[in-house]
Amino acid sequence: MQQLELEWLPTWSLMWQRDDPYHQPLDRAFLNSKTGEVIWMMVDERKDDQDTEEILDPAEDFLREKGKEPTEWEEVRPLHHGEHHEIFREFLATLPGHVSGQCNNASIGGFLGDLEKYFDPEDAARIGKDWNSFHEQALQRRAEEWLRERGVAVAWT
Repeated sequence: MQQLELEWLPTWSLMWQRDDPYHQPLDRAFLNSKTGEVIWMMVDERKDDQDTEEILDPAEDFLREKGKEPTEWEEVRPLHHGEHHEIFREFLATLPGHVSGQCNNASIGGFLGDLEKYFDPEDAARIGKDWNSFHEQALQRRAEEWLRERGVAVAWT
């Protein structure tokens, strides 16, 4: 298994915070699993005279333009929107039952914005911090699993 030291913040954290379909096709990330190098492909916002086909630049052409051999690179796809909600539900399960029950159908942003409805300000701030920590750890686990499936063991820096 290939051993790589990779920088979690900001590169990998941002990569795994992306939410499909909400960040596609605006940004794409590619990994060279031999070197650990990451390249971002940012696609310009749609112009009125462009259609969808023109926006989705082929990754192979993009990598060649960067002087990279496309066969050495793999796209790191964003998590599906449902996977982000799965992480959120896992976090809710750590909270008192009366709170998690009321929030089960809430959006992540809605819940975090309404914490003071359920908690005093000090507890609300702590729970917000707990969410951030829980979320980052869950994303790291998913990233590690994705890398392991590709024969890469990671040490985060």
